[in-house]
Amino acid sequence: MNGEINYHYTDYRELLLTELNSRKGKNPNFSLRSFARVLGVSPSHLSHLISGKKPLTQRQAVKISEKLNLSPSEKIDLLAAMNPEMRITQFRDRKILKEDEFRLISDWYHYAILSLGEVKGSKASNKWIAKRLGISEVQAHEAFERLKRMGLIKMMGSGYRQNSPPLDTPLDVPSAALRRFHGQNLDRAKEKMESLPVTLRDFSSITIAFNPSNLKKAKELITKFEDKFCSEFEKGEKTEVYTLAVQLFPATVGEHK
Repeated sequence: MNGEINYHYTDYRELLLTELNSRKGKNPNFSLRSFARVLGVSPSHLSHLISGKKPLTQRQAVKISEKLNLSPSEKIDLLAAMNPEMRITQFRDRKILKEDEFRLISDWYHYAILSLGEVKGSKASNKWIAKRLGISEVQAHEAFERLKRMGLIKMMGSGYRQNSPPLDTPLDVPSAALRRFHGQNLDRAKEKMESLPVTLRDFSSITIAFNPSNLKKAKELITKFEDKFCSEFEKGEKTEVYTLAVQLFPATVGEHK
């Protein structure tokens, strides 16, 4: 598969057509019958799937995702094409990083590199990654190799993709590496607030009277929002990598002090 193909589709027929056309572009003799052999289905059934005359079942979706060597996030998209609610549910199936694993990739650009693989025209090139993220080629090289060693990246032609479910860390566990990671994002947010025009960013906040006993519920609501946000905006063609940071903290000095 071509590293520049983007599989974040809302319609599985678009995925099948894109892959078929991509293979035809590389080999003019590649036909629908050839593609059916690759997927392990009959040519007539594949034709009916592409035309919409027959629905794609979950079992077929899993089989096709394996035949096309789709990444976990791409598999989620294929399943969500049949049931949009499935994407939100699948996003909760995250890879929870252990403390020692997260410590290795706690610098912000590791996660930006993973997302950059989904950008149109992505390249597994230290120079390209460094230029797109504003980091050094040494940082790009070391981070990319580290992600590959951890099995979080798979190569796809001249590009690459994330090879794991969305990454997460355990909730409410004290971690110096996690504090460092969030600190980097806060510092970068301040820099972007000064350097980027308002049309390319959004900073907002609210201040409310709050009962700390509701904090657990508030965290759960924020997590659901993040999942829904990913579900909505990790679709279609991407050209940039954005970071969404949600902060909720007391602006008062409470009696717990």
